Amino acid sequence: MAATWLTFVLACGELAILYVLAEVLDVGLRPEIAIAWYWVAWGIAIVTKIVVLPIVSLGWIENGGEFRATGWTIPAESRPLPALAAPGPAEAPALAREFSAVHEVPEELRRIAPPSSVQEVPEELRTAR
Repeated sequence: MAATWLTFVLACGELAILYVLAEVLDVGLRPEIAIAWYWVAWGIAIVTKIVVLPIVSLGWIENGGEFRATGWTIPAESRPLPALAAPGPAEAPALAREFSAVHEVPEELRRIAPPSSVQEVPEELRTAR
């Protein structure tokens, strides 16, 4: 209830609109009686909203002022998951295992010369310059 004062401001605006409509439509009430009836009805409505409805339904304020259950509006992705024991040890995916620094490099790959190593250039390539 961040702006409860706004309820009263809206009520004053609503009273002005209803008063003008009542005068245009010629309802037959004297202005002071119509205004008194409006404020009595507004007071009963506010007391009902703030006092009576939360007593009738304790979750009324938590559900945003509605009498329906709002638990179904929570998306499945944001619901907490139960903590269950895994059936076995968890394994890293194959790509993660392939690029991991933890695993040993196979011996056949160790014997290959690195691309940056100095290699002998063939004679025909040396004389082409």
